[in-house]
Amino acid sequence: NIASNFHRHTSSLDSYLDPAFMSLTKDPDQKRKEQWEKAAQAQAGWNCAKFFGFGDLGSPPLTPAEEYSLHARYLAKANSLNLSEIAEMKIV
Repeated sequence: NIASNFHRHTSSLDSYLDPAFMSLTKDPDQKRKEQWEKAAQAQAGWNCAKFFGFGDLGSPPLTPAEEYSLHARYLAKANSLNLSEIAEMKIV
């Protein structure tokens, strides 16, 4: 009885969730991988850039949310670096 009551409650909550909002909560890396797979299927033909060794240059553009996420990751990485170690680095 408790399980059926819980299931009924959660299904009623799901009806209030906006699918567009739920897609925003998806893992950005997973979304990016899916976009790459779609682009790879679309470009299954001969690729001149790949032939000349430049790799796959036809990647899909980043969405604003993905750009923000990527930028935030780079900033977090930069902020986590020890500045005294950077000052001691020598350019060769």
